Amino acid sequence: MDRGINYNDFIDYLKWSNIENFICMATTGYKIGKFLRETTKKVYYIELLEDAVKKAEEITKKGTICLMSPAASSYEYFKNFEKKGSKYKEFVRGKN
Repeated sequence: MDRGINYNDFIDYLKWSNIENFICMATTGYKIGKFLRETTKKVYYIELLEDAVKKAEEITKKGTICLMSPAASSYEYFKNFEKKGSKYKEFVRGKN
């Protein structure tokens, strides 16, 4: 959910980080992803959390880490962070 937060410093950090892949979800993620596409980073635009988990599993190299960080609220999809966390755990465990 876009709450009008300025992400410029965060985006600059991400641009220069050694992170290769970004999975961006609506709405704020899409805005952040737009700036990351100007780099050599791979940016994937995903609508649903379940699809983001699947994409992360697909693109994360064996033996490496995939950090899933929201960077913004998800009120357009979930009532609160607890509900989002529960659903995330279900998707990761494959119990959806």
